Amino acid sequence: ILTCIWFVGWSIFAYNSPSEHPRISIEEKLYLSKHVPPSKKVRITPWKHIIRCAPLWGIAVVHICVNFLLYTLLTSLPTYFSTILKFNLQQNSPYSCGCLVSHLDIASNYAGTLFGITNTLATIPGFIGP
Repeated sequence: ILTCIWFVGWSIFAYNSPSEHPRISIEEKLYLSKHVPPSKKVRITPWKHIIRCAPLWGIAVVHICVNFLLYTLLTSLPTYFSTILKFNLQQNSPYSCGCLVSHLDIASNYAGTLFGITNTLATIPGFIGP
């Protein structure tokens, strides 16, 4: 709900440039045009440089490790709650709900595989959206 509210506000108040903004004063437009350099247009994605970028591979390794820990935690939490903390998962299910644990509800033995499939599909908006 908050994301939807944020989107509506962003759609109303955000513009691509000061020249397109209807509620900005002429003085402010002139000031911004003088003091803010124009953005550079990149025509071709530099794939060769991206693939050879050592910091990017470092970020990728960290991202993979963080996701591994996250997914391990998500798939192990119900077991931890029931065996170590002695929570009754059936009784507490209306509380600990969310789409990320739904895989356990429909096929607990294959929750990791199902999460991998749905997570792969769920990341598509991450590269289509931008």
